[in-house]
Amino acid sequence: MLQSMTGYGKQSFIFEKVSYLLEVHSVNRKNLDISIFLPKELLSLDVEIRKKLSAHIRRGQVTVKLTKEGTEAAIESLLPDFDTLAQLKASLSSLCDSLGFSKGSIDFPFLIAQFEKLPRSQKKDLDLFTEELDGCLEKALMDFKEMRISEGAMIKEQFCISLNIIKELLIKVEHEAKDLPTLHRKRLEEVFKEFSLGSSETQERLSKEAALLSDKGDISEEIARLSSHVKTFEEKIESTQQSIGKVLDFLVLEMQRESNTIGAKSQTLSLTSYALAIKSEVEKIREQVQNIE
Repeated sequence: MLQSMTGYGKQSFIFEKVSYLLEVHSVNRKNLDISIFLPKELLSLDVEIRKKLSAHIRRGQVTVKLTKEGTEAAIESLLPDFDTLAQLKASLSSLCDSLGFSKGSIDFPFLIAQFEKLPRSQKKDLDLFTEELDGCLEKALMDFKEMRISEGAMIKEQFCISLNIIKELLIKVEHEAKDLPTLHRKRLEEVFKEFSLGSSETQERLSKEAALLSDKGDISEEIARLSSHVKTFEEKIESTQQSIGKVLDFLVLEMQRESNTIGAKSQTLSLTSYALAIKSEVEKIREQVQNIE
């Protein structure tokens, strides 16, 4: 299935009274490039998130951003626990008595500073948070993929339009190319007549020159190869295979090469015109292929 490398998805969830917003978006890139932005206390989740993204996405510059949304509940959850502070103050007061220091040095800023130094195990809470995050990430990736598939379908329509135009032009090119030997011979006959070279001895030379010109301008192989590339391209975009962007990119390069050769060998204005039109459509395809996963 054809997928664009441009996508966006977002989901939100609440954990321990804190609201989180998760956003996933991507743009085109030759390879997979993932950037993850997390709150400082959740940086340890970076590797797991990368693994999950790599299982779903093959190419593109992907950015994942997890942010806390400010709410009254969130602010309340950030405040130190009252019971813990009370126990800490009592312990510090007891220590002051034992060492003979004044309890007046235990003011609120000092108490908070000591509270921040307390070791706190977050493993259990982090496991629960990871479960919530995984569910949110799966939903965000579903939205993300839907957008990529939708854009991929629109790009596919443009591909089909350009490919049909190329096929029609190739029919015209092939038809006109068949008449080139006769055209070459007529041109040479006119030259021979102009220089009074119409004797029977010149007929063999005329035939050889006409054959040489026809061989130099022969584009039958280029037509066959370009037709083959177009057919393969159509098969690829209709297949269920995922991540075909690199294959399509290679096919477009081959199509460009053949169309350039046809243009270089064109010996009539109409053939040159057809070749330019083919190159224009191939270029349209090339621009769109850059955004296919």
